[in-house]
Amino acid sequence: MKKTAKSVLLIMLMAVLVFALTGCGSKKDDKKDEKKDTLVATKTESDDYFGEYKEIVEISFKDDKAEIITMTMDFASEETAKGIASIFSLAGSEGTEGIETKQDGTKFIMTMNAKAYAEQEGIEDSQLTRDYLTNSLKEDGYEIQ
Repeated sequence: MKKTAKSVLLIMLMAVLVFALTGCGSKKDDKKDEKKDTLVATKTESDDYFGEYKEIVEISFKDDKAEIITMTMDFASEETAKGIASIFSLAGSEGTEGIETKQDGTKFIMTMNAKAYAEQEGIEDSQLTRDYLTNSLKEDGYEIQ
């Protein structure tokens, strides 16, 4: 039981850190701005518990404000992804208003609306801008696509 609680806390901490570092890219040109305003950032992580995995953060914007944040963790094995999904389910994150999680093969995917993201991260609504989130992601080592 103690090991399970520790694992749940570790997963939740990692999720909070990942979401805290979520950000947006810069506007390249006016033609791209006319399309769906989305930022994609990637980062490869490695730790003793999960091994090496890739994080993909996708943020869609409306009027320079984050609207939907999707974080995908792509693991080496399907079992690891299933474990993460189970931990989030046990921790009560699944079904929380504004947060949806799913496991698809080796991927664990969490989608949040801006309100849920701000609450999870403890940030103000005014900090959900492209510039703020872009800088946060870059500082955390994400590569902006």
